[in-house]
Amino acid sequence: MEPVTGHEEGVLTAWHAALVEGVLHDSPYADEQPLEAFRVWLTRERVESQPQAWAARLDGTVVGAASALWPRQDNAHLGEFELAVVPAARRAGVGTELLEAVVAEGRRRGRRTLTTEAAAPLAGRLTALPGGAFLDRHGFAVAMTELHYVLRLPVDAALLDLLTAEVSGPSGAYRLVSWTGRCPDEWVESLCRLHETFMDQAPTGDLDVEAERWTVQRLREGEQRMLDQGRTTFDTVAVCPDGQVVGETGLMVQRGMARDGGFQSGTLVRPEHRGHRLGLAMKVRNLQRLLAHDDRERLLHTWNEQGNAPMIAVNTRLGFEPVERTGVWQRPLT
Repeated sequence: MEPVTGHEEGVLTAWHAALVEGVLHDSPYADEQPLEAFRVWLTRERVESQPQAWAARLDGTVVGAASALWPRQDNAHLGEFELAVVPAARRAGVGTELLEAVVAEGRRRGRRTLTTEAAAPLAGRLTALPGGAFLDRHGFAVAMTELHYVLRLPVDAALLDLLTAEVSGPSGAYRLVSWTGRCPDEWVESLCRLHETFMDQAPTGDLDVEAERWTVQRLREGEQRMLDQGRTTFDTVAVCPDGQVVGETGLMVQRGMARDGGFQSGTLVRPEHRGHRLGLAMKVRNLQRLLAHDDRERLLHTWNEQGNAPMIAVNTRLGFEPVERTGVWQRPLT
C-alpha cells in the first residue's frame, strides 16, 4: 500500500491502469478519465475539497487503486471515494486493504460518513455485481438508487428542431444563455446562488449531505481545472425577466476517455419557475451545441434518482434509455 501524489510518473501510470481495468471490467457502460486528467485532479489545489489516492501492490505490481475526495468548505463530515481492483487480483484482500486505508484516513480527519457508488443490473439485487457485493460485506448500506441512462449520439437533428418548437411557447418569457467553458462574468454570482440550492432541490434519498456553498473562486477554479483536464463543457442557463439565473444544465466531453463517453451533468430549475418546460428547453439547446461541435457516434451518460419522474420524462423525450442502476452506498465512521 502506498500513497499516490500525482508526481511519481511510474506509480501514477500503474495506478491509473489498475483503476481503468478494474472499473471497465464490471460494466459495459463504465468509463474513466485519461491519465493526465487524473494528474490534474490529484495535484491541483482547490478551495472546496482535497483529493487523495492510494495504490495497492501484489508481488510488486500495482493491482488496486483508490481515490478519495475530502470536502472542506461544506460537507466537512463526509468523504467520497472510488475503489477498483484488477480482476486477476480479486479475492486476495486487496480491496479490503484499500478500503481500510480510506476508512483510517476518514477517521483521522474526523469524518462521520463515507459514500461511494457501484453499478448494478436494471433488475435484481444491487449486490449482483462485484462492487455492490463488496460494499455490502463491509458494512455499507444503499442510501439512494439512481437509474443510469444513455443517449446514443448523434441525436436526430429533426427531433431537436421539433422539440425546440414544442417548448418555445411555454418557455417564451425566459431567455436561454449558453457558453462553452467559462461562465460570462455577468452571470457568475447568480449562477453560484443557483448552485447552492441544488442539494435542497435534487433528490438525495437517505444520503448524509448538506447544502453546498458556492463562491466565485470555487466556480472559477472548477472551470480552469476542467479545462486543464482536457474537458469541453457546454452550459445553458434560463434567465427570467428580472435577470436572474433560474435554471441550468451542462454537458461535458473529454479527450481520451476510455470508452469515449460524454456526460450530462445536473439539471436544475428553481421551484417557482417550474412548469415552463425549461429543463427540456435547456437540454435541447445544449445537445444542439454539442452536435455542432462534435457529431461522432458515442454514448452520452446521465443518472436520475429512480423516483425523479419529471426529469426521467424529459430524458425519455430526448431518447435516453435506461441501461443499469447505480447504488449510492453509505457507511458511518463513528
